[in-house]
Amino acid sequence: MDQIDISLSLLLAKNSRMPLRTLAERLDLSPSAVHKRIQDLMQSGIIQKCFTGLTFKALPGFIVTINGRSTSTSLYETMQEIGKNMYVYKVVIAAGNYVYIHGVLPDISKLDSFTNTIKDIAQLSQPEILLIPTQVTIKKDDCAKLSILDYKIIYSLMDDSRKLHTKIAEELSISTKTVQRRLTYLEENDLISFGIHWIPTASSDILSFFHLELKDSLKRDEILSILLKEYRPSVLGVNKISNHPNLLLLNVWTKTMKDIKMFHQNLEGTGWFSQIYSNIFYDLMMFDTWRKSFVENQIKH
Repeated sequence: MDQIDISLSLLLAKNSRMPLRTLAERLDLSPSAVHKRIQDLMQSGIIQKCFTGLTFKALPGFIVTINGRSTSTSLYETMQEIGKNMYVYKVVIAAGNYVYIHGVLPDISKLDSFTNTIKDIAQLSQPEILLIPTQVTIKKDDCAKLSILDYKIIYSLMDDSRKLHTKIAEELSISTKTVQRRLTYLEENDLISFGIHWIPTASSDILSFFHLELKDSLKRDEILSILLKEYRPSVLGVNKISNHPNLLLLNVWTKTMKDIKMFHQNLEGTGWFSQIYSNIFYDLMMFDTWRKSFVENQIKH
């Protein structure tokens, strides 16, 4: 991938229904060039699919990452088995049998059982539990009420968020105006999100997680903002950790090992961190979760 592919992927990860013309303007390309790049990324397996999901405002939940070194002697089989868990949406395999298992849980009451299950299946002797903060705090009883038609529209888009309004209308035997009106309502009220199943490990590039321990005197949000601004496109994303306020988890893209060495040295040169360590990862798997089943069940009822 080149920097344009990375920028395009990040735009689609934020909103995979973004029109070609808008993407083209953001990237300073023609719409046809953007379309070709999307097709190339999909054909190469880097973009697995463009999906639609419910936001945490529409359906509460929170994200947890469990990471550690697995003692499994059949790591791929083990990770596939973990992917069958209804709460797991992503598994990352790094060097030295180090794994990152990402789950989305409906509430905190599920955390202990989920953690114990993953620890046992993944054969993690000393797992690290990281809670990722969400941007909304909402009780289940306060969730917005969606209609059956809303759920049908969402379900139609779940595995293809770029589907045309006319195609959705045809599938559901409703008018295109109705589709437009309901989608506008869902988007304006932040009830649905459009993203991609992004598998950058399908490329020949180098992907890694950097664990950064901030010095106590520094403000986390300020450092996070600087990292995202100054180190793009190498920094694909930064996670704050609720239960570890001084920790930042960076997802980093580089083209060569020399690049990753320079990136590490640049971080050391800032003097912001008391500890820095990184894990290069070579495989990433995405899975559907209970949140998709929830939408399916609303239609059936």
